[in-house]
Amino acid sequence: MDKEIKEQRPPYARTVFVLGFLSMTIGIILFGLLGIIGIFLARKGMKAFEENPELYSMKGYKTLTRGFYMCVIGSSWLIAGIVLLFFV
Repeated sequence: MDKEIKEQRPPYARTVFVLGFLSMTIGIILFGLLGIIGIFLARKGMKAFEENPELYSMKGYKTLTRGFYMCVIGSSWLIAGIVLLFFV
């Protein structure tokens, strides 16, 4: 029973990873917004992990943090695109 519980991913881990990948690789404006959404979901997932780390696997937490970092990079593309449009 403990092993089954320990294999659980933190909430939103896979979703944040996919949103981060999309925001980082595909587009500037539209998919940068996905990065911002991913950041908020990642914070929720990290908070859930910090409250009950014994319920979730470390592998899932690493997926969540990698997705969070990709969302931050994707959101920076959004900010750069907005600045570029503002000055051009």
